[in-house]
Amino acid sequence: MNLLAALIILFGSIFLFVFLSSYWDEIKEEFSASGELPPVKDKAKLKLSKIDLPEIKFQDSGWVLLYVIFGWICFIVGILVLFIGLTSDHKDSSSEAAIFFCSALLASLSCFFAAHVLRLQEKTAHHAEKNSELLKSINEKLKD
Repeated sequence: MNLLAALIILFGSIFLFVFLSSYWDEIKEEFSASGELPPVKDKAKLKLSKIDLPEIKFQDSGWVLLYVIFGWICFIVGILVLFIGLTSDHKDSSSEAAIFFCSALLASLSCFFAAHVLRLQEKTAHHAEKNSELLKSINEKLKD
């Protein structure tokens, strides 16, 4: 009975997550305000509310993709060697395959971690550039 309840909760939470993520934009629009700005007394705030900056999309560099590809290659090769070693009739092949799988798993995890760290650094630089452009436009609007 406990297993059934756990499975229902698990599949229910997965369904809820998928449902909310697919309809999130519609839910936000439904609950958002009508889009009109409240009356503003300060002229600087009124000028700043009218700033329209072009949306700059973030894209990963080729290095991040390279690390991710190498991570998947290491992981898949490790699984293949483990499978081949376990099905082989050689007496030490299963232990050697397990050792190779652990090494390949560590190599793949290090590649994925390096890709994650590099992506974080690139996003930080991207957002810093975006913020500097925003500050320049705010300064120009306030000078007018």
